[in-house]
Amino acid sequence: MWTASELQTRAKALKLNQYQQGVDRMENWGNHAVILERLEGATPAEAHETMADLFVVTSGETALTVGGVIADPVNTSAGEIRGKSINGGVAKRLAAGDIVHIPAKMPHQLSVEAGKRCTYLVFKVRME
Repeated sequence: MWTASELQTRAKALKLNQYQQGVDRMENWGNHAVILERLEGATPAEAHETMADLFVVTSGETALTVGGVIADPVNTSAGEIRGKSINGGVAKRLAAGDIVHIPAKMPHQLSVEAGKRCTYLVFKVRME
């Protein structure tokens, strides 16, 4: 169990990477896991061959692009594809309280406006 207060404290403490994204891999239970993320930039475009993502926005807003084709795709590890952007995807606006399910193999990318931030939980579920 994690309280709302604990999640806020952990999100504020996250160190940002080159994408202006902080990641806290909170727990992994084998076929499913939970990750807390804070985003102040844009993630790489990605698709997971065997993992579905369930995003729950806890604060702020983010733009989500889904579908289409990952530009310049690279296999970064087994079943994980990354790229710089998505061509031909559909843009959605997500805000605090919104939930979205990303099926396995679906390209997706998150970004926030300059000077803004978004925190969200990612529930990863192995679909094989």
